[in-house]
Amino acid sequence: SPQPLATQESFFLRLVAPWCGRCLDDIAAAADARFYRSVAAFAHAFLDLESEAFMIERDAGQAGRTA
Repeated sequence: SPQPLATQESFFLRLVAPWCGRCLDDIAAAADARFYRSVAAFAHAFLDLESEAFMIERDAGQAGRTA
């Protein structure tokens, strides 16, 4: 079953976010990574979207507590 959003965000921030962007940048810069350059761009966009979604959910939760 899906984990609570706070658990997902904690996992993402501790175990994925610290290294993934740099790894994807390295893949995109590799001269022979023709196919994987596209995969890296897609993954980068997905992870950026995940980061934004966590921020939106966090902001919405905080706004609900202050209202």
